[in-house]
Amino acid sequence: MKEAISRIYHVLYEQSLSNKGEERRHECRALCS
Repeated sequence: MKEAISRIYHVLYEQSLSNKGEERRHECRALCS
């Protein structure tokens, strides 16, 4: 269950930041891992 939530969160987070530059993606990886 936790993995599914993390996966959905990761996708939504990346989509929301996809137009804000690459540096934010490292933040997403840190939060989602």
